[in-house]
Amino acid sequence: MERVVSTLANHLCQSYQVHILIQLPIVENTFPLDEKVTFFSLKNSSSWVEKCIRYIARNNIRLVIGNSSIVLDGLPFYQRLTQQGIPYIICNHENFFYPIRHETTGFGAQRKAFLLPAQAAVFLTSFSERVYHCLAPNGVWIPNPRPFQPDSAFMRPEPNKVLVAVGRWNDPNKRVDRIFRVFRLVLNREADAKLYVVGPVDWDAVIPGEGGVTLEMVYKLQAFPERSVVFTGQTDHVENYFKLADVSLMASESEGFGMVLLEAAAYGVPSVLFEIHGLEDIITHGENGFICPQDDVQAMALCVLRLFEDKVLYQSMRAKALQMVSRFSRETVCERWGALIEAVLSGRPDLAPFQSPFNFTTKEAAAIAREYQAGIESCSLGWQQRDDELRKIKASPLFRLFLPLFRLIDKIRKWVKRGKRT
Repeated sequence: MERVVSTLANHLCQSYQVHILIQLPIVENTFPLDEKVTFFSLKNSSSWVEKCIRYIARNNIRLVIGNSSIVLDGLPFYQRLTQQGIPYIICNHENFFYPIRHETTGFGAQRKAFLLPAQAAVFLTSFSERVYHCLAPNGVWIPNPRPFQPDSAFMRPEPNKVLVAVGRWNDPNKRVDRIFRVFRLVLNREADAKLYVVGPVDWDAVIPGEGGVTLEMVYKLQAFPERSVVFTGQTDHVENYFKLADVSLMASESEGFGMVLLEAAAYGVPSVLFEIHGLEDIITHGENGFICPQDDVQAMALCVLRLFEDKVLYQSMRAKALQMVSRFSRETVCERWGALIEAVLSGRPDLAPFQSPFNFTTKEAAAIAREYQAGIESCSLGWQQRDDELRKIKASPLFRLFLPLFRLIDKIRKWVKRGKRT
Protein backbone atom coordinates (compact mmCIF):
# COMPACT_ATOMS: atom_id res chain seq x y z
CA MET A 1 0.00 0.00 0.00
CA GLU A 2 2.83 2.42 0.86
CA ARG A 3 4.33 2.14 -2.62
CA VAL A 4 0.96 2.82 -4.27
CA VAL A 5 0.21 5.82 -2.04
CA SER A 6 3.63 7.35 -2.70
CA THR A 7 3.26 6.80 -6.46
CA LEU A 8 -0.14 8.49 -6.55
CA ALA A 9 0.97 11.33 -4.27
CA ASN A 10 4.03 12.08 -6.43
CA HIS A 11 1.81 12.32 -9.50
CA LEU A 12 -1.11 14.22 -7.99
CA CYS A 13 1.10 16.82 -6.29
CA GLN A 14 1.83 18.27 -9.73
CA SER A 15 -1.80 19.45 -9.87
CA TYR A 16 -2.95 19.55 -6.25
CA GLN A 17 -1.65 20.23 -2.77
CA VAL A 18 -1.24 16.70 -1.38
CA HIS A 19 -1.05 15.83 2.31
CA ILE A 20 -0.35 12.31 3.61
CA LEU A 21 -1.59 11.67 7.15
CA ILE A 22 -0.62 8.47 8.96
CA GLN A 23 -1.50 7.18 12.43
CA LEU A 24 1.83 5.60 13.30
CA PRO A 25 5.10 7.37 14.09
CA ILE A 26 7.45 7.87 11.15
CA VAL A 27 10.11 5.15 11.24
CA GLU A 28 11.55 5.23 7.75
CA ASN A 29 10.24 6.62 4.48
CA THR A 30 11.00 3.61 2.25
CA PHE A 31 9.36 5.08 -0.85
CA PRO A 32 10.59 8.61 -1.66
CA LEU A 33 8.07 11.44 -1.86
CA ASP A 34 8.17 14.57 -3.99
CA GLU A 35 9.15 17.63 -1.95
CA LYS A 36 5.73 19.11 -2.78
CA VAL A 37 4.00 16.40 -0.73
CA THR A 38 3.32 17.21 2.94
CA PHE A 39 3.85 14.20 5.22
CA PHE A 40 2.32 14.31 8.71
CA SER A 41 2.34 11.64 11.45
CA LEU A 42 -0.28 11.56 14.20
CA LYS A 43 2.17 9.46 16.26
CA ASN A 44 -0.38 6.83 17.23
CA SER A 45 -2.41 9.33 19.23
CA SER A 46 -5.57 8.07 20.94
CA SER A 47 -7.33 11.21 19.72
CA TRP A 48 -6.20 10.77 16.12
CA VAL A 49 -9.68 11.27 14.65
CA GLU A 50 -10.07 14.76 16.07
CA LYS A 51 -6.47 15.60 15.19
CA CYS A 52 -7.19 14.62 11.60
CA ILE A 53 -10.36 16.71 11.46
CA ARG A 54 -8.54 19.75 12.85
CA TYR A 55 -5.67 19.25 10.40
CA ILE A 56 -8.11 19.00 7.49
CA ALA A 57 -9.88 22.21 8.55
CA ARG A 58 -6.64 24.09 9.21
CA ASN A 59 -5.24 23.24 5.77
CA ASN A 60 -8.51 23.77 3.89
CA ILE A 61 -8.45 20.24 2.48
CA ARG A 62 -11.29 19.78 -0.02
CA LEU A 63 -11.18 16.00 -0.46
CA VAL A 64 -9.99 13.05 1.61
CA ILE A 65 -8.85 9.74 0.11
CA GLY A 66 -9.04 7.08 2.83
CA ASN A 67 -7.04 3.86 2.79
CA SER A 68 -8.19 2.40 6.11
CA SER A 69 -11.09 0.29 4.88
CA ILE A 70 -10.86 -3.07 6.68
CA VAL A 71 -10.57 -2.05 10.35
CA LEU A 72 -13.36 -0.78 12.58
CA ASP A 73 -11.04 1.82 14.14
CA GLY A 74 -11.46 3.94 11.01
CA LEU A 75 -15.24 4.14 11.22
CA PRO A 76 -15.38 7.19 13.58
CA PHE A 77 -13.11 9.11 11.20
CA TYR A 78 -15.40 8.61 8.21
CA GLN A 79 -18.44 9.40 10.33
CA ARG A 80 -16.83 12.71 11.36
CA LEU A 81 -16.05 13.51 7.72
CA THR A 82 -19.70 12.94 6.84
CA GLN A 83 -20.86 15.10 9.76
CA GLN A 84 -18.51 17.90 8.69
CA GLY A 85 -19.63 17.67 5.06
CA ILE A 86 -16.13 16.79 3.89
CA PRO A 87 -16.24 14.62 0.74
CA TYR A 88 -14.14 11.48 0.69
CA ILE A 89 -13.14 8.63 -1.56
CA ILE A 90 -12.41 5.31 0.10
CA CYS A 91 -9.93 2.89 -1.45
CA ASN A 92 -10.44 -0.81 -0.72
CA HIS A 93 -7.10 -2.59 -0.83
CA GLU A 94 -8.64 -5.99 -0.13
CA ASN A 95 -11.16 -7.75 -2.34
CA PHE A 96 -14.86 -7.38 -1.65
CA PHE A 97 -15.17 -10.70 0.16
CA TYR A 98 -12.22 -10.39 2.53
CA PRO A 99 -14.31 -9.10 5.47
CA ILE A 100 -16.96 -11.76 4.85
CA ARG A 101 -14.37 -14.54 4.99
CA HIS A 102 -13.19 -13.00 8.28
CA GLU A 103 -16.62 -12.13 9.63
CA THR A 104 -15.59 -12.80 13.22
CA THR A 105 -13.93 -9.36 13.15
CA GLY A 106 -17.42 -7.87 13.02
CA PHE A 107 -16.44 -5.64 10.12
CA GLY A 108 -18.20 -7.21 7.14
CA ALA A 109 -21.69 -6.19 8.19
CA GLN A 110 -20.62 -2.69 9.28
CA ARG A 111 -18.53 -1.56 6.34
CA LYS A 112 -21.56 -0.02 4.63
CA ALA A 113 -21.12 2.77 7.18
CA PHE A 114 -17.71 3.44 5.52
CA LEU A 115 -18.70 2.91 1.92
CA LEU A 116 -22.20 4.21 1.30
CA PRO A 117 -21.59 7.87 2.30
CA ALA A 118 -18.40 8.02 0.22
CA GLN A 119 -18.45 10.00 -3.03
CA ALA A 120 -16.72 6.96 -4.53
CA ALA A 121 -15.65 3.54 -3.26
CA VAL A 122 -12.62 2.39 -5.22
CA PHE A 123 -11.99 -1.31 -5.77
CA LEU A 124 -8.82 -2.61 -7.38
CA THR A 125 -10.43 -5.30 -9.55
CA SER A 126 -13.43 -5.22 -11.86
CA PHE A 127 -14.88 -8.28 -10.10
CA SER A 128 -14.97 -6.63 -6.67
CA GLU A 129 -16.39 -3.43 -8.15
CA ARG A 130 -19.16 -5.31 -9.94
CA VAL A 131 -20.08 -7.28 -6.81
CA TYR A 132 -20.24 -4.06 -4.78
CA HIS A 133 -22.38 -2.51 -7.51
CA CYS A 134 -25.09 -5.03 -6.58
CA LEU A 135 -25.37 -3.12 -3.29
CA ALA A 136 -24.60 0.51 -4.12
CA PRO A 137 -24.01 2.74 -7.16
CA ASN A 138 -20.87 4.54 -5.95
CA GLY A 139 -18.34 1.77 -6.68
CA VAL A 140 -15.53 2.40 -9.16
CA TRP A 141 -12.69 0.32 -10.54
CA ILE A 142 -9.15 1.67 -10.59
CA PRO A 143 -6.28 -0.84 -10.51
CA ASN A 144 -2.92 -0.24 -8.88
CA PRO A 145 -0.09 1.08 -11.04
CA ARG A 146 2.82 -1.18 -11.85
CA PRO A 147 5.70 -0.66 -9.40
CA PHE A 148 8.54 -1.05 -11.93
CA GLN A 149 9.25 0.01 -15.47
CA PRO A 150 9.15 -2.96 -17.90
CA ASP A 151 12.62 -4.34 -18.50
CA SER A 152 13.29 -6.95 -21.17
CA ALA A 153 17.03 -7.16 -20.46
CA PHE A 154 16.58 -10.33 -18.41
CA MET A 155 14.68 -12.34 -21.00
CA ARG A 156 16.25 -15.75 -21.65
CA PRO A 157 15.79 -18.20 -24.56
CA GLU A 158 15.24 -21.07 -22.11
CA PRO A 159 14.52 -21.36 -18.39
CA ASN A 160 17.13 -21.77 -15.67
CA LYS A 161 14.49 -23.56 -13.56
CA VAL A 162 14.34 -20.80 -10.97
CA LEU A 163 11.13 -20.09 -9.07
CA VAL A 164 10.41 -17.05 -6.93
CA ALA A 165 7.68 -16.51 -4.35
CA VAL A 166 7.36 -12.99 -2.96
CA GLY A 167 5.06 -12.04 -0.09
CA ARG A 168 4.48 -11.28 3.56
CA TRP A 169 4.73 -14.89 4.60
CA ASN A 170 3.89 -14.03 8.19
CA ASP A 171 0.34 -13.48 6.87
CA PRO A 172 -1.50 -16.85 7.03
CA ASN A 173 -3.60 -15.86 4.01
CA LYS A 174 -0.49 -16.02 1.77
CA ARG A 175 -0.09 -19.80 2.34
CA VAL A 176 3.64 -20.32 1.85
CA ASP A 177 3.04 -23.94 2.96
CA ARG A 178 1.48 -24.52 -0.45
CA ILE A 179 4.58 -23.09 -2.11
CA PHE A 180 6.70 -25.69 -0.31
CA ARG A 181 4.42 -28.51 -1.43
CA VAL A 182 4.41 -27.32 -5.04
CA PHE A 183 8.19 -27.04 -5.12
CA ARG A 184 8.56 -30.55 -3.72
CA LEU A 185 6.53 -31.88 -6.68
CA VAL A 186 8.61 -29.81 -9.11
CA LEU A 187 11.85 -31.18 -7.63
CA ASN A 188 10.62 -34.72 -8.11
CA ARG A 189 10.98 -34.17 -11.89
CA GLU A 190 13.50 -31.32 -12.06
CA ALA A 191 16.11 -32.03 -9.39
CA ASP A 192 18.17 -28.93 -10.22
CA ALA A 193 15.29 -26.46 -9.74
CA LYS A 194 15.70 -23.64 -7.23
CA LEU A 195 13.24 -21.61 -5.16
CA TYR A 196 13.69 -18.11 -3.71
CA VAL A 197 11.27 -17.28 -0.88
CA VAL A 198 11.31 -13.50 -0.55
CA GLY A 199 9.76 -11.89 2.53
CA PRO A 200 9.36 -12.53 6.28
CA VAL A 201 8.35 -16.05 7.35
CA ASP A 202 6.51 -17.10 10.51
CA TRP A 203 7.69 -20.65 11.15
CA ASP A 204 5.28 -21.11 14.07
CA ALA A 205 2.20 -20.31 11.98
CA VAL A 206 -0.45 -23.02 12.15
CA ILE A 207 -1.68 -24.31 8.78
CA PRO A 208 -5.47 -23.87 8.44
CA GLY A 209 -7.46 -27.08 8.68
CA GLU A 210 -4.52 -29.37 9.44
CA GLY A 211 -4.96 -30.01 13.15
CA GLY A 212 -2.19 -27.86 14.57
CA VAL A 213 0.48 -28.58 11.96
CA THR A 214 2.93 -25.67 11.80
CA LEU A 215 4.74 -24.19 8.82
CA GLU A 216 8.06 -25.46 10.11
CA MET A 217 6.69 -29.01 10.24
CA VAL A 218 5.47 -28.76 6.63
CA TYR A 219 8.85 -27.45 5.48
CA LYS A 220 10.85 -30.18 7.20
CA LEU A 221 8.55 -32.86 5.81
CA GLN A 222 9.52 -31.90 2.25
CA ALA A 223 13.18 -32.86 2.88
CA PHE A 224 14.50 -30.34 0.38
CA PRO A 225 18.08 -30.77 -0.85
CA GLU A 226 20.57 -28.37 0.64
CA ARG A 227 20.67 -24.95 -1.07
CA SER A 228 17.59 -25.72 -3.23
CA VAL A 229 15.52 -23.20 -1.22
CA VAL A 230 16.80 -19.72 -0.38
CA PHE A 231 15.07 -17.53 2.21
CA THR A 232 15.92 -13.87 1.70
CA GLY A 233 13.90 -12.35 4.55
CA GLN A 234 12.50 -8.83 4.25
CA THR A 235 13.99 -6.80 1.41
CA ASP A 236 13.29 -3.49 -0.30
CA HIS A 237 14.70 -4.80 -3.59
CA VAL A 238 12.43 -7.64 -4.70
CA GLU A 239 13.28 -6.81 -8.30
CA ASN A 240 16.68 -8.48 -7.86
CA TYR A 241 14.95 -11.84 -7.49
CA PHE A 242 12.56 -11.37 -10.40
CA LYS A 243 15.61 -10.78 -12.57
CA LEU A 244 16.80 -14.28 -11.65
CA ALA A 245 13.44 -16.03 -11.93
CA ASP A 246 11.69 -17.95 -14.67
CA VAL A 247 8.34 -18.34 -12.91
CA SER A 248 6.63 -16.52 -10.03
CA LEU A 249 4.30 -18.41 -7.68
CA MET A 250 1.29 -17.01 -5.82
CA ALA A 251 -0.48 -19.38 -3.42
CA SER A 252 -2.80 -16.95 -1.59
CA GLU A 253 -6.35 -17.74 -0.57
CA SER A 254 -7.36 -14.11 -1.14
CA GLU A 255 -5.84 -10.99 -2.71
CA GLY A 256 -7.13 -7.47 -3.16
CA PHE A 257 -5.10 -6.97 -6.31
CA GLY A 258 -1.98 -9.10 -6.48
CA MET A 259 0.74 -6.48 -6.95
CA VAL A 260 3.36 -9.23 -7.11
CA LEU A 261 1.87 -10.28 -10.47
CA LEU A 262 2.76 -6.87 -11.94
CA GLU A 263 6.16 -6.89 -10.24
CA ALA A 264 6.99 -10.21 -11.90
CA ALA A 265 5.54 -9.25 -15.28
CA ALA A 266 7.66 -6.07 -15.39
CA TYR A 267 10.65 -8.40 -15.83
CA GLY A 268 8.88 -10.75 -18.22
CA VAL A 269 8.25 -13.39 -15.53
CA PRO A 270 4.94 -15.27 -15.93
CA SER A 271 3.00 -16.14 -12.78
CA VAL A 272 1.30 -19.35 -11.72
CA LEU A 273 -1.38 -18.77 -9.10
CA PHE A 274 -4.41 -20.24 -7.43
CA GLU A 275 -7.72 -18.89 -8.67
CA ILE A 276 -8.83 -15.65 -7.02
CA HIS A 277 -11.61 -13.90 -8.87
CA GLY A 278 -10.55 -10.44 -9.94
CA LEU A 279 -6.98 -11.35 -10.78
CA GLU A 280 -8.03 -12.26 -14.31
CA ASP A 281 -7.78 -8.50 -14.87
CA ILE A 282 -4.04 -9.19 -14.84
CA ILE A 283 -3.46 -12.85 -15.71
CA THR A 284 -5.02 -14.48 -18.76
CA HIS A 285 -4.82 -18.23 -18.27
CA GLY A 286 -2.54 -19.89 -20.79
CA GLU A 287 -1.26 -16.60 -22.23
CA ASN A 288 0.77 -14.68 -19.65
CA GLY A 289 0.46 -17.15 -16.80
CA PHE A 290 -1.57 -20.03 -15.41
CA ILE A 291 -4.53 -19.95 -13.01
CA CYS A 292 -5.05 -23.18 -11.06
CA PRO A 293 -7.96 -24.33 -8.88
CA GLN A 294 -7.57 -23.24 -5.25
CA ASP A 295 -5.36 -25.60 -3.21
CA ASP A 296 -4.56 -27.87 -6.18
CA VAL A 297 -0.80 -28.05 -5.66
CA GLN A 298 -0.53 -30.84 -8.23
CA ALA A 299 -2.01 -28.61 -10.95
CA MET A 300 0.30 -25.74 -10.00
CA ALA A 301 3.36 -27.97 -10.14
CA LEU A 302 2.36 -29.30 -13.57
CA CYS A 303 2.00 -25.74 -14.89
CA VAL A 304 5.49 -24.87 -13.64
CA LEU A 305 6.89 -28.00 -15.27
CA ARG A 306 5.22 -27.11 -18.58
CA LEU A 307 7.07 -23.79 -18.57
CA PHE A 308 10.35 -25.48 -17.69
CA GLU A 309 9.99 -28.08 -20.45
CA ASP A 310 8.34 -26.14 -23.30
CA LYS A 311 10.77 -23.46 -24.51
CA VAL A 312 8.32 -22.03 -27.06
CA LEU A 313 5.61 -21.62 -24.42
CA TYR A 314 8.14 -20.19 -21.98
CA GLN A 315 9.29 -17.50 -24.43
CA SER A 316 5.73 -16.68 -25.48
CA MET A 317 4.51 -16.23 -21.90
CA ARG A 318 7.47 -14.05 -20.99
CA ALA A 319 6.81 -11.77 -23.96
CA LYS A 320 3.08 -11.54 -23.19
CA ALA A 321 3.77 -10.82 -19.53
CA LEU A 322 5.80 -7.78 -20.61
CA GLN A 323 3.04 -6.69 -22.99
CA MET A 324 0.37 -7.02 -20.29
CA VAL A 325 2.13 -4.87 -17.73
CA SER A 326 2.04 -1.85 -20.07
CA ARG A 327 -1.72 -1.59 -19.37
CA PHE A 328 -0.93 -0.68 -15.76
CA SER A 329 1.49 2.16 -16.38
CA ARG A 330 1.77 4.82 -13.70
CA GLU A 331 0.64 7.47 -16.17
CA THR A 332 -2.53 5.56 -17.14
CA VAL A 333 -3.59 4.74 -13.57
CA CYS A 334 -2.72 8.15 -12.14
CA GLU A 335 -4.63 9.91 -14.92
CA ARG A 336 -7.66 7.76 -14.06
CA TRP A 337 -7.34 8.84 -10.42
CA GLY A 338 -7.03 12.47 -11.48
CA ALA A 339 -10.20 12.21 -13.57
CA LEU A 340 -12.09 10.66 -10.62
CA ILE A 341 -10.91 13.42 -8.26
CA GLU A 342 -12.05 16.11 -10.71
CA ALA A 343 -15.42 14.38 -11.06
CA VAL A 344 -15.89 14.25 -7.29
CA LEU A 345 -14.82 17.86 -6.78
CA SER A 346 -17.36 18.93 -9.40
CA GLY A 347 -20.07 18.11 -6.84
CA ARG A 348 -22.15 15.86 -9.12
CA PRO A 349 -19.80 13.07 -10.19
CA ASP A 350 -20.66 10.79 -13.09
CA LEU A 351 -19.04 7.50 -12.05
CA ALA A 352 -20.06 5.51 -15.15
CA PRO A 353 -16.69 6.00 -16.92
CA PHE A 354 -14.96 4.37 -13.92
CA GLN A 355 -17.25 1.33 -13.72
CA SER A 356 -16.95 -1.98 -15.54
CA PRO A 357 -19.85 -3.59 -17.49
CA PHE A 358 -22.37 -4.90 -14.97
CA ASN A 359 -22.67 -8.61 -15.71
CA PHE A 360 -21.44 -11.88 -14.27
CA THR A 361 -20.41 -15.12 -15.90
CA THR A 362 -21.85 -18.33 -14.49
CA LYS A 363 -18.44 -19.08 -13.01
CA GLU A 364 -18.31 -15.70 -11.27
CA ALA A 365 -21.82 -16.11 -9.88
CA ALA A 366 -20.85 -19.49 -8.48
CA ALA A 367 -17.76 -17.89 -6.92
CA ILE A 368 -19.95 -15.30 -5.17
CA ALA A 369 -22.11 -18.04 -3.68
CA ARG A 370 -19.01 -19.93 -2.51
CA GLU A 371 -17.60 -16.82 -0.85
CA TYR A 372 -20.76 -16.35 1.18
CA GLN A 373 -20.70 -20.02 2.08
CA ALA A 374 -17.11 -19.62 3.34
CA GLY A 375 -18.22 -16.64 5.43
CA ILE A 376 -21.04 -18.64 6.98
CA GLU A 377 -18.70 -21.52 7.76
CA SER A 378 -16.21 -19.16 9.42
CA CYS A 379 -18.99 -18.02 11.77
CA SER A 380 -19.87 -21.60 12.69
CA LEU A 381 -16.53 -23.03 13.80
CA GLY A 382 -16.74 -23.88 17.49
CA TRP A 383 -15.21 -21.05 19.47
CA GLN A 384 -15.67 -18.71 16.52
CA GLN A 385 -19.46 -19.09 16.75
CA ARG A 386 -20.94 -15.67 16.05
CA ASP A 387 -24.72 -15.95 15.67
CA ASP A 388 -25.11 -12.19 15.29
CA GLU A 389 -22.62 -12.02 12.42
CA LEU A 390 -24.19 -15.09 10.82
CA ARG A 391 -27.56 -13.35 10.80
CA LYS A 392 -26.00 -10.26 9.24
CA ILE A 393 -24.46 -12.28 6.40
CA LYS A 394 -27.75 -14.00 5.64
CA ALA A 395 -29.55 -10.63 5.71
CA SER A 396 -27.19 -9.18 3.10
CA PRO A 397 -29.00 -8.14 -0.13
CA LEU A 398 -26.20 -9.68 -2.18
CA PHE A 399 -26.49 -12.97 -0.31
CA ARG A 400 -30.24 -13.04 -0.98
CA LEU A 401 -29.65 -12.20 -4.64
CA PHE A 402 -27.42 -15.24 -5.12
CA LEU A 403 -29.31 -17.51 -2.67
CA PRO A 404 -30.82 -19.79 -5.36
CA LEU A 405 -27.34 -20.51 -6.76
CA PHE A 406 -25.98 -20.95 -3.25
CA ARG A 407 -28.64 -23.61 -2.55
CA LEU A 408 -27.89 -25.38 -5.84
CA ILE A 409 -24.17 -25.55 -5.03
CA ASP A 410 -24.98 -26.89 -1.58
CA LYS A 411 -27.13 -29.65 -3.09
CA ILE A 412 -24.40 -30.56 -5.56
CA ARG A 413 -21.89 -30.86 -2.72
CA LYS A 414 -24.23 -33.19 -0.86
CA TRP A 415 -24.78 -35.33 -3.95
CA VAL A 416 -21.04 -35.58 -4.55
CA LYS A 417 -20.50 -36.67 -0.93
CA ARG A 418 -23.05 -39.44 -1.46
CA GLY A 419 -21.13 -40.63 -4.50
CA LYS A 420 -23.80 -39.64 -7.01
CA ARG A 421 -23.08 -38.19 -10.45
CA THR A 422 -24.30 -34.71 -11.22
